[in-house]
Amino acid sequence: MTSFLPRARTVPRAVAVVLATVLVATACSSSESGDSSGGDSARPAPGDAPHGSIVVRQYAGMRSSDPFSDSNTSSWQFYRQVFEGLVTVDSRLEPKPLIAESWTVNDNATEFTFKIREGLYFHNDQPITAEDVKYSLDYFNANAEFDNELGEVKSVDLVDPLTVSIKLNEPKASLVDDLAAPISAVIVPKGSADNGAQATRPIGSGPYKVESFEPEVRAVIVPFDKYKPVDAEPDGLSGRRQAMLERIEFQVVPEDGAAAAGLETGQFDVDIRVAPSEVERLDALPDVSVLKADGSSWVVLSLNLASGPPIDNLKVRQAITYALDRQKFLDTTNFGYGRVTGGYVPPEVNWYVPGAHDYWPYNYDPAKAKQTLAEAGYHNEPIELIAGGPPYQGSNAVVAEQQLSAVGLNVKVNKLEHATFLSRGAGGKYQMNSAGGTFMTTPDVFYVRYYCNASKRYGYCDPEYDKIYDEATATVDREKRKALFAQLEKKLKDDAVILPLYLSSTLYGVNDRVNGLQADTFDSVRMWNVWVAD
Repeated sequence: MTSFLPRARTVPRAVAVVLATVLVATACSSSESGDSSGGDSARPAPGDAPHGSIVVRQYAGMRSSDPFSDSNTSSWQFYRQVFEGLVTVDSRLEPKPLIAESWTVNDNATEFTFKIREGLYFHNDQPITAEDVKYSLDYFNANAEFDNELGEVKSVDLVDPLTVSIKLNEPKASLVDDLAAPISAVIVPKGSADNGAQATRPIGSGPYKVESFEPEVRAVIVPFDKYKPVDAEPDGLSGRRQAMLERIEFQVVPEDGAAAAGLETGQFDVDIRVAPSEVERLDALPDVSVLKADGSSWVVLSLNLASGPPIDNLKVRQAITYALDRQKFLDTTNFGYGRVTGGYVPPEVNWYVPGAHDYWPYNYDPAKAKQTLAEAGYHNEPIELIAGGPPYQGSNAVVAEQQLSAVGLNVKVNKLEHATFLSRGAGGKYQMNSAGGTFMTTPDVFYVRYYCNASKRYGYCDPEYDKIYDEATATVDREKRKALFAQLEKKLKDDAVILPLYLSSTLYGVNDRVNGLQADTFDSVRMWNVWVAD
């Protein structure tokens, strides 16, 4: 067995990492793309006892401690410290070992075999075995929010106590990338997720374990003394993960002003979503820094085509897009910290097709918006625009209401409590919503959301789209797959299904006593390898 991919593959990089847009995050080294707090002079050595504690401001509610039931980005910023999957990604977005030490793939990408590292334990002190991996993957496939996230899985088979084989009904070249995504299939003890039990007794295998969890309020994690790190230098989300702190508390504080004040007074040591309006003031403080990186977190308006008139009318959707001044959104709600985009894929990711952002068929044109509305036969039908969670979503909704009303659309904002907003979004109980998200490691996981009947969230169903998607997921050659996914991107744009506004910068606030925290393009918060100087 060779490391990671077999030498016999005719296209040895066919399962190279690609990246997809979704309510997720991956990792990039701070040395390549962003800022890092502190220096390395006092960095604890491997094996040193954890020391000190920090409080982290969480910008939106964590609904549950069950990673199988919650794909919310803010929840996964917490989950990532506690739960682990078979593989992860490095700063170049290549799959790397985590629970698995190696894997092989057959020639047509229908069978993937993973060897589990020896000596690994769950937080309940139970050894990690192939049976746990099979249970976790089977549970994920049966309960995933979206169909086909790991492809058409035929079976997950036990090869020996530390080896599993995943067999697919059809080729899926990106399976390893799917498993490497930070919002994907985590591995938990056999039976521990039944009946949603992870929501009351979370059991993972990461460097930190849950001490307490209050939904929507706070969570406390502490080191797991049986954790066995990967024996490799830290790189992105891969390599050695060391719990260097005795205690980390995540506190949910949705209000940006209160969060900034808490960082200034020392209530918080870290803010993982600094409001752009507060950056200049916080940066001027003597003991606080704002870590910055060009971001890939996308800010969008989503449309639910299954909501009926008027959203199911293509010309109405086209009029909506013509009415949106994306630069004004960025300048008004994000104080210019970010990049206007006409695409779903940031240029940093390696499945980005050059020039894709240049194609956006509905540039800002209020006159064209009014003309298209007249052609649509629109008669002042009301449109509800829901928003929730981080304040920027509400701010963007207000700007959208102003711009859309200016061209004659009857749009009203409904600002919801975050849990209600997420529930309505997942259930497709909305017409428009103001949303945002981060990234995973394969395009499949983004584009599957628009596959017919894959979810209720968007209500998009187009046979031509499905045909291209099926061809793309079965194509082993990476460049051919990229071209097919570019076709899907163009089709979603032409059909005005999801409307990209801008890519938001990564902005973390940090007290100067905190060392090792990194801000990166992919907003992948990780609290391992972070320590305090006192």
